[in-house]
Amino acid sequence: GLCGAYNSSVLREALKFFDWNTDKEIELMVFGLKGVRFFNRRKIPISQHYTFWEPTFEIARKLGTFFKERYTDKQLDEVNFLYNYPRSTMVQKETLLKLLPFSAPGKKEKSIPTLFEPEPGITLKYLLPRYLEVIIYQLLLEAKSAELGARLKAMTNATDNAQELLNELRLRFFRARQEAITSEILEIVGSAEALRRG
Repeated sequence: GLCGAYNSSVLREALKFFDWNTDKEIELMVFGLKGVRFFNRRKIPISQHYTFWEPTFEIARKLGTFFKERYTDKQLDEVNFLYNYPRSTMVQKETLLKLLPFSAPGKKEKSIPTLFEPEPGITLKYLLPRYLEVIIYQLLLEAKSAELGARLKAMTNATDNAQELLNELRLRFFRARQEAITSEILEIVGSAEALRRG
């Protein structure tokens, strides 16, 4: 809570993802109490959830191992991560990133033979799980950073609105006070005029 549209925007994108993939069986993992409540209200099953979490490498390692095992056992076809990416302190953008299967960035013109020592299979066996853990940890940190930015923005807006309201109420108070003083002066002048005539 208290972070503006941070939660609603990413949850809206999650519903769109469900709508785009009605032909697939989706297993949902949720970070945060707002998301858990959101999907429970809509009767969408959640396989795992993390509430009141902090981005730690321990969580990233646990998730990396979980995804790698489920993916290599062919229990998962792909793993997607939907989160708010912090473009700046005040701007967050909902982002969907495919974690698995890995895709090579960019377009290769031609293949250059590469010599691996040890063999590629052994190298990938140890390298890819570490890579997956680091990527997940980075995404968790970015999501938390975006949340803090959204909180800062929401609190800045709330402070600005409160200051504007305070200024308006102060102006009303001074007007009411001035009217009361003017009314009292008129009553005193009227009473003095009545005594002078009478």
